[in-house]
Parts: sequence; structure tokens; C-alpha cells
Amino acid sequence: MSSGVKVYIVEDEAITRATIKSHLVSVGYEVVGMSDEAEEAWEELKQNEDVDLVLIDINLLGEKDGIWLAKQLFGLCTMAFVFLTAYTDKNTVGEALSFKPDGYLIKPFQEMDLYSAIEIAMESFTNRKKLSTPKKDTMSKYLFVKDDHVFTKIEIDEIQYVKSDGNYLEVHLSNKNHVVRSKLDDFGDQLPADKFVKVHQRYLINVGYIETIGTAQVTLNGTEIPISKTYKSQLLELINTI
Repeated sequence: MSSGVKVYIVEDEAITRATIKSHLVSVGYEVVGMSDEAEEAWEELKQNEDVDLVLIDINLLGEKDGIWLAKQLFGLCTMAFVFLTAYTDKNTVGEALSFKPDGYLIKPFQEMDLYSAIEIAMESFTNRKKLSTPKKDTMSKYLFVKDDHVFTKIEIDEIQYVKSDGNYLEVHLSNKNHVVRSKLDDFGDQLPADKFVKVHQRYLINVGYIETIGTAQVTLNGTEIPISKTYKSQLLELINTI
């Protein structure tokens, strides 16, 4: 299963909220909520684990500001967040950066500035999760991939196989394919080693979809994928453990 990245907007200016939402929806992101107060946003975000990214204005209505909200989110560590602010003074920037945001966007900004900030944020968050999560069964169920200039969240178990084509990869799911810019080994490092194995210099497969294993090929849901001698023993070792 794949879906557009789900975004929550925390911004006290109604016009800015509406503009940001319009920009995001137009390119395929899903805005799942908005608020002009930090405490209200926090209560909603605690109940919504599907949110992938939060855009946070530093100055908000109510007693708490965006930096307070960022502190709560940093502790939760389940979603990326980007600061939005018109203030660039040293103290504000220093305090904001102390909570390690995945991005920092200065107002006023253009559409491309917003998209670039989101791209950087999702890559930053993905790397942060990769470093803090052991590469075993406890890995995240989801992966963020950039396809056609928009980040998409895909369920790892839905990936059947990955094919390398130069600097790009074809990620084949049961219901859709994605083309992403990455190296096969780098992509494989983000996947659970007990489910995915490299069977060829250009192919990485999900062993859960294997139908048959031949002398020089493996079949996944009717698709034949070559196996090289270099990697066949790794496949058989993994198969023997499940």
C-alpha cells in the first residue's frame, strides 16, 4: 500500500494555513489537520499516528509556542517536523535548533521553498529513524520514497521486488510501482534483513512472495527474476530459516 505523505499544519495565520494547504494538496500531499494553537495541535497529534510531517509556526496563539510543541514531538519521535517562522534572531534560531528539527523555513517563502523543505525534512527524518532503530524485526513498517517530486509512504511488506536501472530503482508493489533515485544496496539497507535478500546485481526480492526457485531464476507472483551464483546461497540460507 502506498499513499501521499500526511501533513499537519500548525500556523496562527488563517491565510497562511490555507495557502500552505493549497500548495501541498496540489502536488499530492494530504493535509490531515490544522491548528493555530500548540496545545490543541499536540492533543490531536498524540491521537493521530498516521501523521508523517508537521509544519510548525514558532509564534502561535495560546500560552505555548511552536518550540514547546517541537519538544513534545521530538520526544515522540514518530513524525518529522519543520519550523516556519518570520523571526531569524540568534536566540530564536538557537532555541529552535536545539530540538533538532528536520527543517527550518523562513517566511515569506515560495512554493518551491516549501517543497524543498519537505524533501529535506523527509530525508532527514528517514536517516534519523534509520540510525535510532536496529535493523531487525523492529524496523518501521513504512518507508518514504520520492517519486515524481513527491514523497510517498509505502508499506514495506507490500514491496515484492526492487530492480536497479543505473542510478534509479523500480520498486514493485502489489498494486503500484515507484521509480526512485537510489542505489540498490543503499535502498536495501532500509529494509529488514530477515525478509529481503539480494539475488542478482540488479535485483532485491521479498522472500515472502516467492513461488518457485529454479536453477537460475526465482518466480514472484508470476514474474521471473534471475539469480546469480554469487547470491543464491544467501537466498537459500534465508529460506531455510523461515
